[in-house]
Amino acid sequence: MKFAILEILSQKIQFLDHMKDKRWRMTTTYTTINGMLVHESRGGVESFYFPDTLGSLTTVRSATGVKTYGAEYWPYGEIQTETGTNPSPWSFVGLLGYLRDTASRIYVRARHYRPGLARWQTVDPLWPGESAYGYVGQQPVYRVDPTGMGDKCFIDDIWQWLVPKGIPQAPIVMPDWLRPLRHFGEVTNFNYFKWKWGNCCGLDQKCGPAKSNGSCADNACEKHDKCVGPDFFPGAANWRSCAAGLCSDLKKCYKKNGCASQVTPSSECQAAWEAGVFFCMQAGMVFES
Repeated sequence: MKFAILEILSQKIQFLDHMKDKRWRMTTTYTTINGMLVHESRGGVESFYFPDTLGSLTTVRSATGVKTYGAEYWPYGEIQTETGTNPSPWSFVGLLGYLRDTASRIYVRARHYRPGLARWQTVDPLWPGESAYGYVGQQPVYRVDPTGMGDKCFIDDIWQWLVPKGIPQAPIVMPDWLRPLRHFGEVTNFNYFKWKWGNCCGLDQKCGPAKSNGSCADNACEKHDKCVGPDFFPGAANWRSCAAGLCSDLKKCYKKNGCASQVTPSSECQAAWEAGVFFCMQAGMVFES
């Protein structure tokens, strides 16, 4: 199973948001990147989605960075806690397409899932080749099933590469598609609004002249801060051009430090990848590792 993690595909889906209160009927535009839901514009009001490593919606922020919704989940998808005034039907694994259409039921393309029962509502269309009602082999903390017909897991591919069958006759060559997965293993609840690295990388580390720690990635973040100025949220007049510059600079850092060949990414390589993916997305570019 090969995941084109960094091949960015941006698609916008228009549909009428049907809700019981007709006052809330309006056209909503959703933006996805490589199958991951990242943004919505509901009646002209923009919201940015932030996932956990499973693809569940944990935070919604406005265009100015204000947190408008947050949620935590039990392992099988029931909402444990939620806060805010901007709830979303895209909750448990929602940013990969799980749609909560009732309080106790989630639509997952081929069928419905019941988080309160920890099982599917109907038989798997691929049964008996797949379990009839069981959800992701009872391993919900690291497996998902975006099609409703068979679960997937990044760990399987990583493990098969790290522990090949038999004795290898030649040095293992890391496949291009596997390289980005190394970084996902290092991410712990990534949230750009709290994320920081070095002296200059991160929203709360506005960096002036000569403040960088001297590394390639921190120098790139310092250059970006000078480019953006005080208007550091998406939507500022010079945000896109400055994001494009940082995307290009971080890609150069990634190549300069030989990050693509590191089985366990260094701290700087990990930072360059995390910030690079985010800012390249903002600029409509691709961070290629």
